[in-house]
Amino acid sequence: MKTIGLVLITVGFLAGALVAVVDEEQVNWFFFSASICVGIVGVGIVRFGRRKQTHAEGKLTSNMQEITSILERIVDGTTRLNTEKDSIDTYDMRHRIDETIAVEILAFAD
Repeated sequence: MKTIGLVLITVGFLAGALVAVVDEEQVNWFFFSASICVGIVGVGIVRFGRRKQTHAEGKLTSNMQEITSILERIVDGTTRLNTEKDSIDTYDMRHRIDETIAVEILAFAD
């Protein structure tokens, strides 16, 4: 996307420069304004691509922080269950896991 925008900016600039120097007496304003529009579209595409990339990076950072938080809660819950394992009946352990860390595990899987 960024490459296309940069190519349009370059083409618009070069076309405008060419149109401006072709005739020494008079500039063909139709072609000159068309080349300016191509350059402006290129600038818009580059800016849109940068905004999209910045938004994606921010979202990735936010998601990584959320995953880190969820994993820390899973580790804390697992550590707590490990310390209490002698006092919990083997067949009740699955219920304790559901009570302690099931929500975090589902959030991590999502």
